[in-house]
Amino acid sequence: MGSSRVQMSYLLAYLPTCLSTVKPDEEGLKKKGKNIELEQSVEKSGEGLPLSAYRRGRALEYRVMELLKAEGWFCFRSAASHSPVDVVAGRGGEVLLVQVKSAKSRMSQDELRELCIWAKAFSARAEVWRRWRSKPGFQRSLAYEPDKAAQ
Repeated sequence: MGSSRVQMSYLLAYLPTCLSTVKPDEEGLKKKGKNIELEQSVEKSGEGLPLSAYRRGRALEYRVMELLKAEGWFCFRSAASHSPVDVVAGRGGEVLLVQVKSAKSRMSQDELRELCIWAKAFSARAEVWRRWRSKPGFQRSLAYEPDKAAQ
């Protein structure tokens, strides 16, 4: 757990620099988007092995990233980190930490508390995005909002 925190703190420390100096490459995003769509279409088509919980969760995380990018966020997955943060996003100096849950997943009070601790440590907003099978899109719930006056 310690190494994932070090990795995440390094990435979050580097994120503001990226946001202020790097403009997203339109062609690169289009290529990545095609790869994500291809990967999800293969998973949805039922070809190959049955979907594991990991693959279903990964597909949801990629969908969240697509939606955030459409809103102008620069984002990345915290892949295989086993941290409370699935997606980290940044826009205009603001940082957003997202925990993605499927309809069947439960988030314990301890997990929610740890997500809020991370958000407070990085002066970030934290949200839990839940995907319900019966409803389109995601339900976004605010878990933590940093105090703007303290920044």
